[in-house]
Amino acid sequence: MFILTVIPIARGIFKDSLTYFTADEVAPGSLITIPVRGRTVSGLVVDVTPAQNKKAELKSQTFAIKKMGEFKAKQFLTSAFLQACRSCADWHGEHMGQVIATQVPSAILSKPPKASPQREYQTNTLTTTFALQESLLGRLTILKRFVRERFAKQESVIIVAPTIADVTALFEELQKGIETYAHILHGNCSDKIVRTRWSAIAESKRPVLLVCTPYFLSVPVPHLGCIILEHEHSFAYATIGRPHFDERLFARFLAEASGADLVLADSLLSLETLARYDAGEVQPLYQMSFRPGASAEQELVDMRKERKPGEPFRVLGNASKRAIANSITEGGSVFLLTHRKGLSPLTICQDCETVVTCPDCKKPLALFAGVNQEQQFRCIGCRKLFPVRDRCNVCTSWRFALLGIGTEKVLAEVEELFPEAPWFRVDADATPSHEEARAICEEWRTTPGAILIGTEMTLYYLREAIPTVVVVSLDALFALPNFRIPEKMLHLLLACRELANNRLIIQTRKADEEIFSLLMRGDLQSWYRDELALRAQFHYPPATVLVKITLARGETALASELEHLATRWSDYHPTRYVGVARGGQRTTTHLLLRIPRIEWPHPELVAMLRALPPSFMVQVDPENVL
Repeated sequence: MFILTVIPIARGIFKDSLTYFTADEVAPGSLITIPVRGRTVSGLVVDVTPAQNKKAELKSQTFAIKKMGEFKAKQFLTSAFLQACRSCADWHGEHMGQVIATQVPSAILSKPPKASPQREYQTNTLTTTFALQESLLGRLTILKRFVRERFAKQESVIIVAPTIADVTALFEELQKGIETYAHILHGNCSDKIVRTRWSAIAESKRPVLLVCTPYFLSVPVPHLGCIILEHEHSFAYATIGRPHFDERLFARFLAEASGADLVLADSLLSLETLARYDAGEVQPLYQMSFRPGASAEQELVDMRKERKPGEPFRVLGNASKRAIANSITEGGSVFLLTHRKGLSPLTICQDCETVVTCPDCKKPLALFAGVNQEQQFRCIGCRKLFPVRDRCNVCTSWRFALLGIGTEKVLAEVEELFPEAPWFRVDADATPSHEEARAICEEWRTTPGAILIGTEMTLYYLREAIPTVVVVSLDALFALPNFRIPEKMLHLLLACRELANNRLIIQTRKADEEIFSLLMRGDLQSWYRDELALRAQFHYPPATVLVKITLARGETALASELEHLATRWSDYHPTRYVGVARGGQRTTTHLLLRIPRIEWPHPELVAMLRALPPSFMVQVDPENVL
């Protein structure tokens, strides 16, 4: 008989390893099934010991060891991948099995390939991290040449992008001329396609190019020489739900474990990467571009000066209306960007200034056009629908004001001003799937004089130059209490600047904000150095690692654990505060620790975070601290 140490591969199991027995010897690295709390999950064998060597230990145990389930496959994951999972789990205070469950496609776990990975070897003895900061068109040209240079060295390349739209567009460009050795994998691929391409890559005797979303970094790519992270700044690299971790860090750990180079590519890299560039940890692949060129005429419109006393509120300013009209006359496309969907993201009482909020989760109610164009409120938190109110709940006033600009409000004005122009709309309500959004953008692109109205999700589907781009409003971003907002806003504006090839108009009621003047001058270097200094002053990333621990309020029996953590780690400036759980009625208690980056991951603190009950949620360097 043999005693197995097994890592459970499943979300929701908060254990690093479990112990089972079997009559037959199983090799470490094998995939088996194991019983856990009334269900059967996959497990990875990490240690095998003859039972006779553990007689004393087995006799002293107060619980019975269960028998393993079925044997599924020999080692099918590379040791470098498993090392990356361990490093990622350590960094984020998560359990290794949960990271593996996230990174390995369910199609592979349910039916693993028969073939084992080819013998691993490192193409380099030391991983080098490169930075590529260039326009999208410039990056594509460089990446095409770079991939072929690596192929000439008999090295494979993985290119990772955060969304299906990005992966599809990149693959169409980069696979030309090397179609036989190029593969694409993303969330819309069927189980059969995933298994077929997995096996084809693992068994290839030649270098391959894999273009994929982050969840396919588990594919055993032979002779891996380089991993490229495209759109490196994107917040879409963060996992949704538990386990919480950053896929960009996982790619970094995989490159280090594989001995492969890492290339971080974007029009403007994340502040974390730029800080590493300043520190000499990241080398430029080509000369870094901090003054992007602009092919379009740019105009910043102060909307405070557009409206005269007594005039009704208008979404589009005079300059925007003229530019749209000219573009339609010439048969050119128009793209209108706004931050929110719906009619208005905020409604307030003009007498008592009370914001209309959800009675359940207290988040603001946004106004939407419902079925048959009947207006209704929708909570931006829990998504519940409510009838439109005609009286304020606080002062009973009927004088409501609609604040903010959504896609539906922009569309209403476009239909009024340009009734003959064909229009298209892309947002989470109008185009909830990738296929729908892509089809709408393609139809708009091929329709002369058409207008596209969309939120930031539209930018993932736009690659070709657009004659006229109008940023209708991003001012709502300034009101969000999030230290990453300036960075996000600048990336949105840069994306619009890259797309416009004739006219770019930015409308705002905050024209005095420095971010606009820096954008118009194209001075990215001043912005990122000022932003880095500001974050360091207030102990925000990248100088500091934030550890956010959340406990649902009402868990009074566990509140003492949070207090104990705050006391134990008082050197790291613990801050306790109350928030509202996303999508629900519960309030939450947060504990925020600020840890110098050079001290992270801290082994003792990581062990304490892992030991917390499942009621606690841990996030390291979260996108938002609220």
